[in-house]
Amino acid sequence: MTVTHARLAVNNTTPVAVTDLADTATSITISVQNLGTGAAYLGGAGVTSSSYGMSIVAGGAVTVANLAAKDELYVIHQDSSAYVAVLRVIR
Repeated sequence: MTVTHARLAVNNTTPVAVTDLADTATSITISVQNLGTGAAYLGGAGVTSSSYGMSIVAGGAVTVANLAAKDELYVIHQDSSAYVAVLRVIR
């Protein structure tokens, strides 16, 4: 098992990947915490503030378990400049 973490800069125009396509593990769990003051939005490569899978309130966190190695997960933010914290558990 490997655990990694990162603090990622995000904005309201370009989705940022929270998964790493170089991972070859069979199971990946990812937690994303919104460090900004507005909402963060989690989804696929086309995630926007109006088309998303999950909304994360300011200070809130979401965990997605059992992702496959090549699954892609992205985040975008309501604000033009913010941060999210990402924790990856790779098995």
